[in-house]
Amino acid sequence: MLPKSPKIIFVFVFSILALLSACKENSTGPNGTQKVYVPTTIGSWWIYFNYAIDSAGNKLAETEYYDTSRIVGTQTISGKTAILMESRNSQGWADTMFFAYENGKLYTFTNLYNNDIVNFDEPQWVILADFNSSNWNIIPDTTFPPVDVPIADVGTAKLTLTFSVNGSKGTQKNITVKGKSIASQEILNTLTMKMKFEVPGIPLPFTTTTNIVMHLWFGENTGLVLSHTDPASIDIVLTKYWIGGHHQELIDYYIAP
Repeated sequence: MLPKSPKIIFVFVFSILALLSACKENSTGPNGTQKVYVPTTIGSWWIYFNYAIDSAGNKLAETEYYDTSRIVGTQTISGKTAILMESRNSQGWADTMFFAYENGKLYTFTNLYNNDIVNFDEPQWVILADFNSSNWNIIPDTTFPPVDVPIADVGTAKLTLTFSVNGSKGTQKNITVKGKSIASQEILNTLTMKMKFEVPGIPLPFTTTTNIVMHLWFGENTGLVLSHTDPASIDIVLTKYWIGGHHQELIDYYIAP
């Protein structure tokens, strides 16, 4: 059984994937014109095909589903002009998300920290990307209060989890969507989980570190065209716990004028 805390953080990872599908980059083309990696006009929409990946990187066909994101409006939230995006998938999930773009920085308004590990009283703006930099910090090192987690054949251990999320620019490549080749920029988001376990019968605590890497490609004037989250493992005592990966690709879209 995967420890509860990493499962909660993994939910946070995929929430970032959904929110990042509404971003534009503040870089410039050869003539000094701004490159727009996702149009933000009301009425624009994107449809994606998704599936999970096992520990060997293979597609799990039974996990296939589709999701749709649509920009529906704007409103002012905590001093920022927030763009409102509605998302839903073929499994019945639906959500409303807000993002803002200021001076080359992408923010999301979120209360993802409100869970059974840690609670912030109010949602807040969190920066997801700084498109004027090659590297940026999304979430600084954050340590949660210790929690009890069951470990097979060992018993109940006390887990102290510290995690952070960092972003960077990757490679550029052309990706074909609906028969059209789209120039795309890779954005990497790396979530690092540092876990300290205090295990019954072991006099000293032991630590393990796991990195979860998300590769996101944004197409010029198109949006998020492809994302891929690598599978990762957590090694606890003599047991390896696998966190499966995720693949998402754009299959249809409309950019409102």
